[in-house]
Amino acid sequence: MKKANPYDPIYVMKRDNCSIDEAMMYIQKLKEKNAWNKGKKIKKANPYDPIYVMKRDNCSIDVAQETISNFKKNKATTLSNFIKKYGKDDGTLRYNDWRDKSLAKGWDERNKNGKSQSPRCKEYYIRHGASMADAILKALDYQHNNSPLHIQYYIKRGKTLDYAKKKIRLIHDKKLGIDSYKRHLKTTTTLSDLEIDSKVKIARGHNSRDNLGDVEFEKRQTKLRKTCERKGLWIPLNDLSDFKIYKRTVWKHTNMNDLSTMNYYDKRGLAGIEGAYHLDHKFSISRGYIEGIAPELIGCLQNLEFIAWEENISKQGNCSVLLEELYEN
Repeated sequence: MKKANPYDPIYVMKRDNCSIDEAMMYIQKLKEKNAWNKGKKIKKANPYDPIYVMKRDNCSIDVAQETISNFKKNKATTLSNFIKKYGKDDGTLRYNDWRDKSLAKGWDERNKNGKSQSPRCKEYYIRHGASMADAILKALDYQHNNSPLHIQYYIKRGKTLDYAKKKIRLIHDKKLGIDSYKRHLKTTTTLSDLEIDSKVKIARGHNSRDNLGDVEFEKRQTKLRKTCERKGLWIPLNDLSDFKIYKRTVWKHTNMNDLSTMNYYDKRGLAGIEGAYHLDHKFSISRGYIEGIAPELIGCLQNLEFIAWEENISKQGNCSVLLEELYEN
């Protein structure tokens, strides 16, 4: 899906249901309003601007778009364009030289630095001198500010809470991996949410830890992991960061608890749904990792509670209990 572009006449025509002339007038005013030389007429020629090309070539919007597309292709750094400009021998030599010095260098840097190239990862901040604790928090903050799955992303951009809820809801609705059996029961039966959860649990209980016992359950889990790693479906544990392994272990212990005994369990739902609750770790997983607390303690029932999804998302890596309270509980 193309990103909304207020400088694209086709987008403006569809958005405002107006003519091409009205769209071009709107875009011209917008450019003059946002230009560095406020209010002054923009005289700079822009071969990537459909309005400029239409005026320059006296053509329609479709022809202008095609002209721009061809212009981009001819400007692209490709072997065929090098040959077209410098001839076969010299063009090939120049292209290979550019590829070895520029393109290959970029890939070498990427392979060398790995995750430290991305500000989404703690490795990036560690490479720039931050401590492990600060790096984790900075990476989380960057993810929350730049991921459309977090309310903070929309609030930072001046959107309302209701707007953020709707957008997050739409994203979740489009996600794959929805529990199809659970959805089937909801749409074809009159069972309550608690009855559906119970039915799903019974239907899949033959593979549960309770039915199989700890030894057999762990044996099957190990076999499943080896199979999925061999097929390339799962990332090998050796390739996961220490924090990811810690987080997985916490959730492993979390899911061993009987959550149905907790308050608001029946209101558990996805972000964006009115009145939905999320399962929250009072002393957060990220802080538990930083403090070196055993994952069994972070995932224990006493450290869990269901809270409103809005509160859980805004909470991020903060804690609702002190470390001393966690040990006391």
